[in-house]
Amino acid sequence: MGTASVVVFLGRRLLGHGALEEVLALIPNEAAAAADDPLAVFDERTGQRIHVSTSARKDRLKEGRSDELQRAGRGRPRLGVIGREVTLLPRHWAWLDEQAQGASAVLRHLVEQAMRGEGAGSRQMLDAIYGPLSTVAGNLEGFEEAVRALYRMDEDGFAQHTRTWAKDVRSYFRARLREAASRGERADE
Repeated sequence: MGTASVVVFLGRRLLGHGALEEVLALIPNEAAAAADDPLAVFDERTGQRIHVSTSARKDRLKEGRSDELQRAGRGRPRLGVIGREVTLLPRHWAWLDEQAQGASAVLRHLVEQAMRGEGAGSRQMLDAIYGPLSTVAGNLEGFEEAVRALYRMDEDGFAQHTRTWAKDVRSYFRARLREAASRGERADE
C-alpha cells in the first residue's frame, strides 16, 4: 500500500496533503506560528482523525520514525508490511487452513478484492471525505446542504453551497468530491 496519505488543516487553512512524512514535517513550525487555530490531521483514505503531538512528531521525524502505525516486532516494516492481530472465528481459521496459499496471502487477496468492489469504493471515499469536512467546516454556512450534495456526488451543488467558505477548505473538498465522482463513474461502467 505504501505510505499513508494525510491532510492537515490549521483552523481553516490547508497546510498540505500527501505522504505522511512530508506533510507532518510541516506541523511543528506551522502549529507554533498559529497556536490559536486547532490542528487537525486526517487519514485521507479513511477520513479518521489522527491525533498528533507536535513536539513528539518533531523528535520522531528527526529519528526517521514518522509512521505512527509502524510497530516493532512482526511483519516486514521495511517493505511496509506491519504485523497486527486478526481475530477470526474457528470456522474462518479452518477455511483459511484449507487454502493453498498461507493465511496472510489469502487475507491480503480478499482485502484487495473488497477494496476494488464496485460501488462500495465511492461510498467509502465519500465517508472518508465527510470526516474531515465535518470537523473543518461543520459550523459553516451551507454545511448541511453541502453534505447532501456530497453524497449525491453533485459537484455543482457542492460548489454552490461552499462558495462562501475559506478558499483552502472549498478547494480541497471540491477536489476530493471530483475524485470520488470520477471513481464512481468508472465503477458504474
